[in-house]
Amino acid sequence: VDSEEVANTKYVSIAQLKEMMKDPQHIWSPWFLGIMERGGFEWWADLPNSLAGKNTNTAITFFDPDPAFVADYNLRTHTRQTGVLSSSSSSSSSNTR
Repeated sequence: VDSEEVANTKYVSIAQLKEMMKDPQHIWSPWFLGIMERGGFEWWADLPNSLAGKNTNTAITFFDPDPAFVADYNLRTHTRQTGVLSSSSSSSSSNTR
């Protein structure tokens, strides 16, 4: 586990995770929240079929992250239409946020 990405780990049930996500003392990645709120719990509840590819789709969801989660390669010019460039494509951190 990357300590810069994850502060703590714990095995929990779906019900426990839903309760934990309501607790303001926990800080969650906007990507994780978005995934769980848009079908992640259903995917998890049907894990055997999900792992077999039966609960997947090709829809791409655009997330508007909190500024605290914006990376150097997330330029202000990135929109729902343009997406995000790779970190190696970013020319300068002055273009961020």
